[in-house]
Amino acid sequence: MASIAFLEPYQHSSNSPVAGDHQAQLVRALILSTQKKIEQAHLALLADRAVEAGFYIGRATAIVDALRDALDLQAGGQKARDMDNIYEHIDTCLQIAVGDAAPEALAQAREAVCQLSALWQAEQCAGALGAGTA
Repeated sequence: MASIAFLEPYQHSSNSPVAGDHQAQLVRALILSTQKKIEQAHLALLADRAVEAGFYIGRATAIVDALRDALDLQAGGQKARDMDNIYEHIDTCLQIAVGDAAPEALAQAREAVCQLSALWQAEQCAGALGAGTA
């Protein structure tokens, strides 16, 4: 995909560098939101509120899936494939977190999202979205 479909109403129609910077900022904000949802799920688990934890895990999964769908695996090349693998790992950890291994799986998901955030902060992932999006 060449765009993040659910963000289209908020995107500039231009393919200018400014529009690409704006889209990269949106992705970074979504990654931060994923981190917050994982932390909220962790806190809910510590308070023995499994339903609430499941809600936050579901929200984090939805964000990760949307980010993953935005990747352009052909135009983004190896960078996009690497990002896809990271998103898949995070998604798998979140799926496992619904079961008995929740604390460990959430910790792994949190670590992977932190690494992903660091990559985006360094602007090393923008090309993974393909032409016209970053």
